[in-house]
Formats: sequence, C-alpha cells, structure tokens
Amino acid sequence: MDINFIGRVQNTTLSGSNSLLPIFEAIVNSIHAIEESGISDGKIVLTIERDEQAELPSLNDTRPIKNIEIIDNGIGFTDENYQSFRTSDTTKKASKGAKGIGRFLWLKAFEKVEVKSIFYQNDSCYRRKFDFLLNREGINNHTFDEDNSDKIRETSVKLFNFKQPYQSHCPKSSEVIAFKIIEHILVWFLYKKQPFIQIIDNNTILDLTKLFNEKIQTTSAFNEFSVKSENFRIDHLKIYHGATQKHQTHYCANNREVESIALMSDIKDLSNKLKDEQDRYFTYSGYISGKFLDKHVNPERTNFNIQEKRESVFGEITKEEIKNASIPYVEEYLSSYLTPLRKIKREKIEKYIFSNSPQFRPLLKYKPEYLKLLPPNLEGDKLHIELSKVYYKAEIETRETIQYLIGEKNIDKDNLEEFKEKFVKCIDQVNDFGKANLAQYIVHRRLILELFEKLLSKNNESKKYSLEETIHRIIFPLKKTSDEITHEQQNLWIIDERLCYHKYLASDKLLKHIEEIENQSDLRPDLLIFNSPFAFVEGNPPFNSIVIIEFKRPVRMNYTDDDNPIEQVIRYAKKITDGKILDKNGRPISISPKFPFYAYILCDLTEKIRQYAEEKDCTPSPDNLGYFYYHKNYSIYIEIISYDKLVSDAKKRNQVLFEKLSVPL
Repeated sequence: MDINFIGRVQNTTLSGSNSLLPIFEAIVNSIHAIEESGISDGKIVLTIERDEQAELPSLNDTRPIKNIEIIDNGIGFTDENYQSFRTSDTTKKASKGAKGIGRFLWLKAFEKVEVKSIFYQNDSCYRRKFDFLLNREGINNHTFDEDNSDKIRETSVKLFNFKQPYQSHCPKSSEVIAFKIIEHILVWFLYKKQPFIQIIDNNTILDLTKLFNEKIQTTSAFNEFSVKSENFRIDHLKIYHGATQKHQTHYCANNREVESIALMSDIKDLSNKLKDEQDRYFTYSGYISGKFLDKHVNPERTNFNIQEKRESVFGEITKEEIKNASIPYVEEYLSSYLTPLRKIKREKIEKYIFSNSPQFRPLLKYKPEYLKLLPPNLEGDKLHIELSKVYYKAEIETRETIQYLIGEKNIDKDNLEEFKEKFVKCIDQVNDFGKANLAQYIVHRRLILELFEKLLSKNNESKKYSLEETIHRIIFPLKKTSDEITHEQQNLWIIDERLCYHKYLASDKLLKHIEEIENQSDLRPDLLIFNSPFAFVEGNPPFNSIVIIEFKRPVRMNYTDDDNPIEQVIRYAKKITDGKILDKNGRPISISPKFPFYAYILCDLTEKIRQYAEEKDCTPSPDNLGYFYYHKNYSIYIEIISYDKLVSDAKKRNQVLFEKLSVPL
C-alpha cells in the first residue's frame, strides 16, 4: 500500500464503547458482497470462538470472546475487490455509503485478520488467501490460484485475538450481540432486504431474521418530516428483547445505525419500559434516516459532522433541530401508552401539591405543560426541588409577559379588547403566583409549629426533654444578631408577630458585647430586642422600647433562687437602665427611668414557676396558662407564657391563614 499503513490505522478512531463496530463492518461488507453478486439466497454465518483458558465468571455468563469468523457467499475477493481492499479510503462503494476504512477498524480491535475467498471470475473459479496485519506491508502471505474443482463460492474473514479494552467492553452474550447487529443494520430488516444471517456460539445457533420477527414488532408505522428543506424519515419499532433497556432514537446513515440517543431527556415519561395491549413489556426505538445524514456521517461511522445545538453560521441543520422535529412523531406513536402514565403522574403531583406544597398550585392552572416535563418517579424532596425549578421559571415568564404588555406602545385599536383580555389574564396569574408565595410561607409556619411542638415532648429514646437552647434556636439562632441573619431564619412570630419588625436584636450575647448599648455587664439575656421608635427625632433615643425574652427548659424542675426567671429579667432591665443607649451616630444617650421594657418568660408552669409568680403577686391569665406582672420601678411589663399556651395561641393566630390557603394543620 502506498501509504503509512501503521499510522493510518493508529489514527483511525475507535472507542471501547464501539467494540462491536469492527464486526458490524465485516457484516456490512458481506451484505454488500451478496448484493453485488446478485444472488437471492445470500447467507452470512458469524462464528464466535471464546477464550477457553479464561475462568468462567458466573453461572449465567460466558467466557470472553477471542476470535470471530464471518463467512458469506457473496461475490468474493475478485481482482477488482482485492485492489479496492488494497487502496486506502477507496471510493469503490461510495454509493453505498462505504468510506473505505472499515477494515482498519479490524486491526484496531484484533491482532490479526485472515482472509480466504473462493470466487468466480471470467467463468473460472479462483482461490485467494492473505493475512491482514498491522505492519508496514499490511497484506501478508498473499496467494492467488485458479481452482476448477467446482467449489462453492465462499469468503471467510476471521478476526483473531480480541484486544483490550475492546474485548472487555464487548457484550458476552451471543444473543445480545445478535440484537446489536440487528439494530445496526435494522434498515435492511425493515425493508426485508437482509440476507440470512446466523450466529454460531458453541452449541447455540441464532437466526437473526427469526429473532427480528419474534422480538421486534414491525409495522408500517413511519413518518416523514422536513428540516430546512431537508427530508427525513423516522421508523417506529417496539423492541421486546431484554438487550435494549432504554427508549432511544437511532440516527442512521446508508442503512446503518451511527448514533443512538436516549429519549428520556426529551420525553420524561419514558423512564421505564412500556406495556403493550398483550401486557408485554417493550422499549421503543425510532430509526431516523435521510440523505442529509448519509452525507454528513464521519469516516468511522461513529458520529455525524453536524453541529449539536448552536445555529450554524451558514444556516446548516443542527442535531437539535432534527431531534426536535422528530419528537412530536414519537409522542404521537406512543400516545396510547403515554396518556395513562401521564394521568397517574398528574394525580400524584396534584396530591403532593395539595397535601404538602400548596404554593405550587398556579402550575396546575397556568402551566400544566411544565408538569408534563417532570420525570414520573419523583417523590418527596426530589419532587419538591423539581417543582420549585419549574415554578420559578413560570413566575419569571409571567412577570416578563406583563412587563412587556405594560411597556407596549403600539397597541392595535382594532384589537384593544383582545389586549385587555390578555392583560387581565396576566394580572390574574401574577395574583395567583403572589398568593402561592404566601402559601409557601404559611406552609413554613405550619412545619415550624409541628417541629416546635415535637421538641416540647419527651424524647422517646433518651426519655429526656429538649434543652432550652434547642427551643431558643427555633425562635432565633444563638450568638447572632439581626444584622447577621435573614428574615426567614427567625420565627419570632411564634411569640408575637410584632417582634418581627424590630430595629435590632441580639441573641445570647453579653450586654457588654452589644454595640447598641454602653454597658459592662456580663449578664446575657436569651433575646434582647430593640424596637424602632414610631417617630424618630434627631437626638432622641433610637428605640421606643426594649423586649427581653427568656427561655427555660421544658418541664424543668430544679430551679434555685438565682434561677428565678422573674428576677432574671428584672436584673437585665436594671443593668440596661443603669447604662446608656447609643444614638445613630454612636453617641451615648441616657435612658429615662420610665423607659418601657417588655419581658416574655417562656417555660412550663411547674410548681416552682407558679410559686415564683404568686410571690410576685402576678395576675393569672384567664386560661390559667400564664401570668402578667408590671414592675413600676423599672417600667417593665412581664408576661409568663407556658409552652402549651405559646403553641396554642400561635396556631389560633395562623388558623385563618391555614384555612384560607387550604394548608392543613
């Protein structure tokens, strides 16, 4: 050969995942040889020889493939075909889509190829034999003899010593290999142009035409479509064998599969096998063909020289455009199977939204097509995440539409009513999305109340109650200030809605470390809240009141006199009053003796707590679940709230919101 043969083979691309491609090429060569011979009884026999020295991996597995022989009764290695074989990148079979490099793939995956051919030429019978090796000559040990013994025409191509990594990637099962061959040359089977093809593997004999008829349902179902004036065809098949697990579209060139793409990313409901009218499971395969694909297949027939997504500078077709044009026909063909699956999925999503996440309800009304794109097997948190994604997308689209309508200047007077109708519809959507966002927040409140109530109970494993810091964290993070956290991270609304609108809050901070006051005390209130003044006047204190919140461990019994929570909050108020508050410029401002303080003591009303309350002459609440007290000297209003009352009152305040938005409590 007048080329650097070794370099040519080395530069030929073959990935491990395409380990069967050299075998496919040999079979296609045999089909072409049979077609060229013009006979009607073409036959191809593929014999598998396994590595007998290898250990048998398991009961249902077989030994690795070592050698493969392909025998056909086609035209054979005539002088013309032999010369074509010797010529790199020959164009002899260009009309059939042959690139003239398939034989190079043999030496990528196998160490040696032995060719034997008995053929007829000029009414005489000849025998040709040679070895095909990865060396400088390429063709070795060539012999050519006339043989007038009336031999049957036959050509054998034997591939020796399957190389790694191709051997390990190759399917072990001869049945799987058979179906892979059928899929690769399916167009011949579809049009009933395939020769008799047989696989022999020890005692197993497989007839590919029989397998095709039994395991692959063929009908006249196909569609023709166009993309930018190029014509394509998609043939629809149901595959009943187990070798194919995914629903796929196969892109073909010159009667051969080149590339397969899973359909699940485009049709989410095709995540599992489908069941036909006879309760048989099958996978779908669509075979896309067209002259455009024939023209743009790469030399190795492993891909197409077509851009994936980005629009070509020259306006050429992209793979994405072909795929998008074919998907509606796949949907149509599978509609009777997809419709019940989608109904079940829709019912599951609706149940989840109404029971757990009512904020997503606008999707059911305005964007059902988005729900169609969700995978069918999502549950729990995974479903919530995907719903959040499509909800955000739908909300943005709705807002963009209404912004466009607001900014529209050239309104057709003849279509004014249509414009108004569209505008009102968008407003309704915006309102519903706003209501949904509120629902999300209400669901958050419901979950927080459930968690809070659970923490008040004795732990089933430890038989202990939660620590006060655990309760504290639910209301507000420890060691933080309001400048460090977002509004969503605090739950002061459980105590009182008004507490959410403070100016500054310090959680579990020493008084001397709080920047808003000037104080050297080591006292540390659980929560210290500075409320904004109703009217800010230059030089006046920047706060109109201070709130102190003290948490106690649920069902705490071991109080000492130093732990008396009433005395604790009074000490806090006294220390703050003795110090100074800083104005907005950081200048100290003295606090009036009548500066108002409000204190909440959150605890269970144990015998000791009731004793403290009675000693201070606190007033019991009407429901007997708390106490009120006002300390005149320090202008501090104290409220003792039991945890039962705290949860009960929070539920009552939020009940109307839960009911309005149909959020179960």
